[in-house]
Amino acid sequence: MSPEKRHQAVRDHPGVLIHSPVAARTRWTATGRGCGSEVTMMSTSIMLFTRDLRVHDNPALAAACEAEHLVPAFVFDDAILTGAFAAPNRVRFLLDSLADLRESLRVLGGELVVRRGNPVGEVARLAKDTGAGSLFLADERSAYRTRRLAGLRELGLEVSALPGITVVPPGDLTPATGDHYRVFTPYWRVWEATRWRPIARTPTRIRLPAGVSPGALPTDLTPGASSPGRAPGR
Repeated sequence: MSPEKRHQAVRDHPGVLIHSPVAARTRWTATGRGCGSEVTMMSTSIMLFTRDLRVHDNPALAAACEAEHLVPAFVFDDAILTGAFAAPNRVRFLLDSLADLRESLRVLGGELVVRRGNPVGEVARLAKDTGAGSLFLADERSAYRTRRLAGLRELGLEVSALPGITVVPPGDLTPATGDHYRVFTPYWRVWEATRWRPIARTPTRIRLPAGVSPGALPTDLTPGASSPGRAPGR
């Protein structure tokens, strides 16, 4: 099955993970309720959190939880943290969001595995250490995302980038001519008539592979004085 058809199938049926040659030794069941629930296989997946720092309505996480063991991971990329992104409010919001995500995963029996460095290299190390054969992450649109995804696809893992940042996949709302609407009213009519993706199930249980060090949230990213007149994340 092509990546495009797999993407569409998971979009239409978020509780189902499509069988693939990479996972030929496993048998998947369409539960979508928790890692290892009603699943008869020995498998490990990595869930790479990027901008989707939540357990609720997260299609990539719901699909990743069809594996018996899951490595929920976030990688601090110094290339971003040393750039324009690292405004005090953004860094503070990121750290608060990750702390909240870690607590949410712990409630489910899991843990947020935190690493720092190049995301591709850190995912490669996690896959080697845990024997993971598949990787899930949210689909998004940016030049950074394109480079990161290209690198991840070269690791030999089954990589699934699923919707999660938006309720309608980027590129679905386009006019007959051109790549974007220039007038609001025609766009609004198409938006009103477009079917949103289904809400993904929230996992009820997550099993982390034995021996994985979760890592600590960094303490050297202490943001400077925040701007009280600006919203968190700005």
